[in-house]
This record gives sequence, C-alpha cells and structure tokens, in this order.
Amino acid sequence: MVTVPQILSLKFFKRAERMDWMKAALQDPEAERYQGWDKSRKRYDKGRRVTIVMGCYVVVIAITGANSADFITAYVADSAGRSGQLPTIEKIRKGPKWK
Repeated sequence: MVTVPQILSLKFFKRAERMDWMKAALQDPEAERYQGWDKSRKRYDKGRRVTIVMGCYVVVIAITGANSADFITAYVADSAGRSGQLPTIEKIRKGPKWK
C-alpha cells in the first residue's frame, strides 16, 4: 500500500526532474514562444511569454525589463479539453507568437 508521504515525495521528485526543462525552455532559440493570456482582461499580453519545449512542457514568464523577467509558472500541458473545448496545449498554440 502506498502512503500519502510516498505519493507526495514521488510528485516532488517528478517536479524536480523538470527543473532542467525550465532552463531549456528559457535558453532554447528553437522553442515555441507565444504571448500569454491575461485572464482578467480577456486578451493576450505581450508582457508574458509562454514557451513550449519537449512537446508539452510549458514555462510562463513575465517580462520586467530588457534583460529580466519573473517566473510565473511551469507545467506539463497534458490535459484534454473539456467537452467541446481544445486541449490546453492547442489553446496555447492558437495564440499569437511572441516576438
């Protein structure tokens, strides 16, 4: 039987494995880059960059200056869309490219 602490440690181990993926996403000149979505304003935000690497790993940063940014989040976009909706990764890819 698997205990809650074992499940949590496995979850954190998986997350730790992906730390290098964030670096790859931020440094890879060939990575897919899109503008972020501002949920409160319901529009795309040129100040947020969404980067996709490894097929479905997403890293979101907020640009704060010419050579600086704040980390927002990173996740595996593997969820299927709800009935009648696109999967998360496809929603991102339908957005405008980040320049």
